Amino acid sequence: MGETQVQQDKSGGDSYENTGDTESTDESKTIIKDVLLEVYEQIEQRHEGIALPGIPTGFYDLDAMTCGLHGGDLIVLASRPTHGTTALALNIAQNVTEQSKLPVAFFSLQNSSFELVQRILSSEVEIESSYLKTGRVSDKQWEILSKGIDSLSERKLNIFDLEKFRIERVRSQAEKMSLTRGVIIIDDLDKIHDLTSASAYTIKSTLKKLKQIAQTYNVPIILISNVNESVDRRKNNCPKLSDLKRCDSIENTADLVVMLYRESVYLDSENNVASIAIVKQRNGCTGRVKLNFDTRFARFKNLT
Repeated sequence: MGETQVQQDKSGGDSYENTGDTESTDESKTIIKDVLLEVYEQIEQRHEGIALPGIPTGFYDLDAMTCGLHGGDLIVLASRPTHGTTALALNIAQNVTEQSKLPVAFFSLQNSSFELVQRILSSEVEIESSYLKTGRVSDKQWEILSKGIDSLSERKLNIFDLEKFRIERVRSQAEKMSLTRGVIIIDDLDKIHDLTSASAYTIKSTLKKLKQIAQTYNVPIILISNVNESVDRRKNNCPKLSDLKRCDSIENTADLVVMLYRESVYLDSENNVASIAIVKQRNGCTGRVKLNFDTRFARFKNLT
């Protein structure tokens, strides 16, 4: 099959010419037949249930909509405070390190590593965090606690609690993951910059750098952010894409934007169902899935 190249015609437009060549020095060019077999093999694997194209989050309905976390993607996870974005991100980190045996680098600008590990342990062994803080642990729970610590100790989960965000730290971890795959999580954008005063250029520059790192090293980067407080004053408190702080900068750069909403935060309700809205997906559809949220252990679970 001959090669097709784009050439400029005299009017300045693009015209196609079959050159008959099979070689080219253009490294950016892809001949479709060279990729079709790889595409077919991946479709076949997914049909047989062998693999997702991305890294599974461990949440089935979410993975069904996104096909997992994709290398090269900048993913924004956002909500109002207290809805559980940090908890959801930690749960994803637990699932990725346990189920896929892949490394996760968690950068926190608001919680210490001690606080985060205590939360992870509470979620993992399903012992309330208040019991761990006060030491009110039964003999039976000690055994469960010991097994949970052993399990977590074997996982490739690195936590960086930072007073000041440094983009090179993220780049360094991404480079280490480039051969084995992995996930980077940053909590959160509001602590990197004061979104009420930082210029749109500054925020856009940071987002572009994170996106470039994701693409260069083929790792997904999850960035936690907040939505505007005006959501709390509306009758419908479910956040929308336009509710993101500095919405334009995030919307233009992010590949996937996920909004977390728990009705029980606003209502005196025992309804523990959380709504996960995919409000932007560059290479897929938008929609909504639901998860259970166990407030005792700050743990999100599949509905079924």
